[in-house]
Amino acid sequence: MHVLVVVPRPTSHREAGRPLSPQVRCRECQRVFEVEACPGNLASLAPPGFTVEDHDLTLYGRCSDCAPAHTARRVALRGR
Repeated sequence: MHVLVVVPRPTSHREAGRPLSPQVRCRECQRVFEVEACPGNLASLAPPGFTVEDHDLTLYGRCSDCAPAHTARRVALRGR
Protein backbone atom coordinates (compact mmCIF):
# COMPACT_ATOMS: atom_id res chain seq x y z
CA MET A 1 0.00 0.00 0.00
CA HIS A 2 1.59 3.28 -1.08
CA VAL A 3 -0.66 5.70 0.81
CA LEU A 4 0.92 4.66 4.11
CA VAL A 5 3.19 7.30 5.64
CA VAL A 6 4.62 6.94 9.11
CA VAL A 7 5.71 10.13 10.85
CA PRO A 8 6.59 11.00 14.44
CA ARG A 9 4.03 13.10 16.27
CA PRO A 10 4.85 15.49 19.11
CA THR A 11 2.54 13.61 21.46
CA SER A 12 1.78 10.00 20.74
CA HIS A 13 -1.17 7.99 21.99
CA ARG A 14 1.21 5.97 24.10
CA GLU A 15 2.58 9.13 25.79
CA ALA A 16 -0.98 10.28 26.43
CA GLY A 17 -1.81 6.97 28.11
CA ARG A 18 -4.17 5.85 25.35
CA PRO A 19 -3.80 2.75 23.17
CA LEU A 20 -2.33 3.31 19.75
CA SER A 21 -4.89 3.39 16.94
CA PRO A 22 -4.60 4.17 13.22
CA GLN A 23 -5.44 7.69 12.11
CA VAL A 24 -6.52 9.49 8.96
CA ARG A 25 -5.19 13.08 8.69
CA CYS A 26 -6.43 15.77 6.30
CA ARG A 27 -3.56 17.61 4.59
CA GLU A 28 -5.77 20.66 4.05
CA CYS A 29 -7.41 21.40 7.43
CA GLN A 30 -5.15 19.16 9.57
CA ARG A 31 -8.11 17.40 11.21
CA VAL A 32 -7.35 13.93 12.53
CA PHE A 33 -9.89 11.12 12.41
CA GLU A 34 -9.38 8.01 14.54
CA VAL A 35 -9.88 4.68 12.77
CA GLU A 36 -11.78 2.13 14.83
CA ALA A 37 -10.11 -0.97 13.40
CA CYS A 38 -6.50 -1.96 12.84
CA PRO A 39 -5.69 -3.14 9.30
CA GLY A 40 -4.23 -6.40 10.57
CA ASN A 41 -0.82 -7.93 11.00
CA LEU A 42 1.55 -5.18 9.85
CA ALA A 43 4.53 -7.28 10.95
CA SER A 44 3.96 -9.37 7.83
CA LEU A 45 5.14 -6.36 5.77
CA ALA A 46 8.61 -6.42 7.36
CA PRO A 47 11.51 -8.17 5.64
CA PRO A 48 12.48 -11.70 6.74
CA GLY A 49 14.35 -11.73 10.04
CA PHE A 50 13.06 -8.29 11.11
CA THR A 51 11.32 -8.22 14.47
CA VAL A 52 8.57 -5.60 14.60
CA GLU A 53 8.29 -4.14 18.11
CA ASP A 54 5.80 -1.34 17.50
CA HIS A 55 4.04 0.60 14.74
CA ASP A 56 2.29 3.89 14.10
CA LEU A 57 -0.10 4.22 11.17
CA THR A 58 -1.30 7.50 9.65
CA LEU A 59 -3.03 7.84 6.29
CA TYR A 60 -2.87 11.27 4.63
CA GLY A 61 -5.31 12.80 2.16
CA ARG A 62 -8.21 15.24 2.12
CA CYS A 63 -11.40 14.98 4.15
CA SER A 64 -14.85 15.22 2.57
CA ASP A 65 -15.04 18.94 3.46
CA CYS A 66 -11.67 19.81 1.87
CA ALA A 67 -11.52 17.48 -1.14
CA PRO A 68 -13.97 19.41 -3.40
CA ALA A 69 -12.13 22.73 -2.92
CA HIS A 70 -8.76 21.09 -3.56
CA THR A 71 -10.04 19.47 -6.77
CA ALA A 72 -11.54 22.78 -7.95
CA ARG A 73 -8.19 24.58 -7.40
CA ARG A 74 -6.31 21.89 -9.36
CA VAL A 75 -8.76 22.13 -12.26
CA ALA A 76 -8.48 25.94 -12.27
CA LEU A 77 -4.67 25.78 -12.31
CA ARG A 78 -4.69 23.37 -15.27
CA GLY A 79 -6.84 25.84 -17.23
CA ARG A 80 -4.22 28.60 -17.06
